[in-house]
Amino acid sequence: MSQATMWIAMLHGVSGGRADGRDWPPPGVSIEVPWGEGVDLLNGGHAIQAEPPAVRVAPWALTPPSPPPPPPAPYTPPAEPAATMVSEPAFTAAGPVPAAPAPEPEPEPEPEEVSSPAPGDPKQAWIEYAVSQGAKPDVAAAMTKVDLMSRYGGRL
Repeated sequence: MSQATMWIAMLHGVSGGRADGRDWPPPGVSIEVPWGEGVDLLNGGHAIQAEPPAVRVAPWALTPPSPPPPPPAPYTPPAEPAATMVSEPAFTAAGPVPAAPAPEPEPEPEPEEVSSPAPGDPKQAWIEYAVSQGAKPDVAAAMTKVDLMSRYGGRL
């Protein structure tokens, strides 16, 4: 016993899938639908009644094929570890190979001895000298040149 069907053509595109999981065809393409579904589409103004096509279209032909999956990425071997890295002690016939000595740290440079400015130098030179000797910049800037010379230059 077969179910009654009818042929319809959609008037406009419909998004989403049909009740059987297939996509809706594009507008103007004739499809065969169950009688109840066809009546609902006709009454809703979504389709018109159509004649069966001269060549019957298979249901899977209405859905475009999926694009092929992208090709897999080429194999890239992992990088070789550096030759200088040794995770375990190396051995020779005479015994373990001694590890290379650690490099000695470079000595920190000694601060240069800054000589005090001459009495005729501008106040800014005296402020910079006072800051180099440990004075706070705002305090040094607030002092007079005579105060800076007497405190940091050994003058007066």
